[in-house]
Amino acid sequence: MDTTWFHHNPRIHAALLAWQAGMEGGMATADVLCGDVSAGQNMGRGGWSWYTGSAAWLYFVTVTRLLGFEKRGDRARLAPCPHPNGEEYTLVYRFGGASYHFTAAADALFPTLDGEKLPQDGFVSLIDDGRTHEARYPLRAN
Repeated sequence: MDTTWFHHNPRIHAALLAWQAGMEGGMATADVLCGDVSAGQNMGRGGWSWYTGSAAWLYFVTVTRLLGFEKRGDRARLAPCPHPNGEEYTLVYRFGGASYHFTAAADALFPTLDGEKLPQDGFVSLIDDGRTHEARYPLRAN
């Protein structure tokens, strides 16, 4: 996942990036996140610091809640979260040999796929045709 979008966002002051050896090729994800017990009598201790389900939850929240990506079977859509300073972001999803570029843009008036208006629900029917498809969705401010 391209994470450059948060580097230029003044509302994001910190980011947690999980990295492990072998991820350079983009074919792996971290399975754990580290926690920190740093208050009260446990100050400075690292007890309960290896959370195995947290990486999955972080991924889920980022992709579905912050970026607004939703997939149901062979259909997918983008329901962008409103952002007052947001201009555009793109999430790339591969479906077999096809590549779908889901873009949320402030200048998009309604959802489109390859220039054609999408149905009211905004879902794209994913087809493994080996092509690159461009889906655009409105990104509205609060």
